[in-house]
Amino acid sequence: MWVIPISEAWRALIFQVHGQHLKQTQGITFSPESLNRKHLLYLQKRIPSDCHIQRVDISLANQLRNEGLSSFPGFSSLADFAERGIGFCATIEGRIISHAVSLMQCREGIHIGIETDPGFRNKGFATAVAAKLLVHCVERGVYPHWSASSENAASIHLAEKLGYVRDDVYETLGVP
Repeated sequence: MWVIPISEAWRALIFQVHGQHLKQTQGITFSPESLNRKHLLYLQKRIPSDCHIQRVDISLANQLRNEGLSSFPGFSSLADFAERGIGFCATIEGRIISHAVSLMQCREGIHIGIETDPGFRNKGFATAVAAKLLVHCVERGVYPHWSASSENAASIHLAEKLGYVRDDVYETLGVP
């Protein structure tokens, strides 16, 4: 579990309780202010012709969960995700190879989660589904929150490729 201490008092308490077992790292937040719709539309088309990107409905959400590809922590059920959540999958012959979904959602925005099957990484699929999700957000005025651990070079690179700009750095504590 990762914890972001909101004050020095909370940080001290976390260290008091978990001390030597904590893993410290930095998180990076990214600003979506420079996202460009035209650039995102271009990125989502750079996939093979046998790949299809489709909106996650309850059936695809169920498939994602059953295959252990995604959880939906900010939603009470798959039906709740299907009603309020946002997500897109890249599929080849019905098999989900990459997806970008709202892990959590509030009135103004979403927190994005992306995953790609290891056999299909570095081929543009994560870029395509993320771009599709971002266009959806931009067109509807939904704030697409992106953050990454400073140790997650792939997420940082993808955010910047999509058009995000680094915004802030914060401390994150890994609690066993």
